[in-house]
Amino acid sequence: MWKLLSLLIIVSNSASQNITCDKNNIVNLTSGNRLPNGDIYYDGHKYKRSEYTIHNGTIISCICLKQICILKCCPRGMGYHSKKKICVEVEEPFNVGVIDEYLRVQSNNISEYFNFEFRKPRCNINENRIRLKQLYTKRIEVRSDGQLYIEVPSSIPPWILRGPDKYCVDTFIHEDYDGNRATSVDALVCFMEEKEEEHYVFSSTCMIISCLFIIATVAVYGWLPELRNLHGCVLMAYLLCLFVGFVGMATMQIMLKIDNIGLETCVGLCFLLLKCIEHKTA
Repeated sequence: MWKLLSLLIIVSNSASQNITCDKNNIVNLTSGNRLPNGDIYYDGHKYKRSEYTIHNGTIISCICLKQICILKCCPRGMGYHSKKKICVEVEEPFNVGVIDEYLRVQSNNISEYFNFEFRKPRCNINENRIRLKQLYTKRIEVRSDGQLYIEVPSSIPPWILRGPDKYCVDTFIHEDYDGNRATSVDALVCFMEEKEEEHYVFSSTCMIISCLFIIATVAVYGWLPELRNLHGCVLMAYLLCLFVGFVGMATMQIMLKIDNIGLETCVGLCFLLLKCIEHKTA
């Protein structure tokens, strides 16, 4: 009967949903305990009616619905060629360590700890699928909860976690220009496109508020005769340069935010700011 099943079977349920399952992860629920509501209790797991189907008199489901299945980029006995981006046969064994949340080793062979699905992760529209060691070259291991542990010493906390559906791990094949071949454990991981945080509105608002206080300070020094001495005049000149600089920077940031700034305007504002800095530091 199993020969009639292809590598991937589509299990259709009563809710007209489709469940994709690798043939190695198919579980036979025929001997399970059928409950009055149609659910089946088998091997410590309860399968709802929407999670199994009957094929030629045999009740079957997918073990990945109840247990964590790790994505392996290529089928068994194959590895991922990093340049050609295809699966090729490899002789090296596929060994990835499994750790717990305290980084204690649980197993040195991931194949004995998890079931596998053989495919690449399906990233969202705002995510890119990137080979992990292009970004991070430190420790790469799989946690016992299925998350990928990525060591990043420069980060706080010094690690990154990715869920089981956001990566596939495998033996990666690398070739140099001379044809020399090397293998290493690596992963294809979905990373969200990070946009630079823009603080233009906040900073330009603060600069405009500062300009009001600068003008008020200059007005006080100009109004009171006892403050119009040499030191007062130097301070007023300094504050006026600072005022012009803040106005120029606030204007530039506002125009950048509304995307309404040309090359000539940008160069002119930069020249103005440079002159203000020169006079302020003179």
